[in-house]
Amino acid sequence: MTSSNHGIVPLEQESFHKGIVAKAQHAYYDAADAKPAFVNVYFTNTRGEKRDKKEMALALAEFVKANIYLANPFVSLYRPETPDGFDSIVISDKSRDWWCGEGGGYTIDDIRPQLAAQNQQQRQTRSDLPRQFASGCACLASAF
Repeated sequence: MTSSNHGIVPLEQESFHKGIVAKAQHAYYDAADAKPAFVNVYFTNTRGEKRDKKEMALALAEFVKANIYLANPFVSLYRPETPDGFDSIVISDKSRDWWCGEGGGYTIDDIRPQLAAQNQQQRQTRSDLPRQFASGCACLASAF
C-alpha cells in the first residue's frame, strides 16, 4: 500500500487517530469528577509530521474536561482554539463512545505533478490532431 500522506498510509493514520481518541476517552473518564461526554474529533493533516499518541490523547482529554461545561447540548470548537493537531472538536453532553472522522484536503502542491502530467498529455494530443485529421481526410478521399 502506498502513502498519500507524506509517509503514513491512510489505514495507519486512521488507526493512529482512533488510538488517540480511545486513550483520551479512557483518560477523561479516569477522573472521578468526569461528566458524561460524547466527543467527535477531526484531526489536522500533519503531512507526515511525527506526533506523540499519548501526548495528544492527554491534550484531548484535558481539553474536553476544560470545555464540557460549554456543551448545551453540544459545542463545536475549531483551530486555533483546539489543541495542536486537532482541526475541530465537537463536545456533547451525551454519554457515548468518542469518535473521530477522517477528512482530507488537497493543496496545489499536492496536485501539481498530476496537473503537469495532464497538461503534457493535452499538448501531445493537440499536436497529434492535425496528423490524425489529415490521415482521416485521406481515407475519406480515397473512399470516393
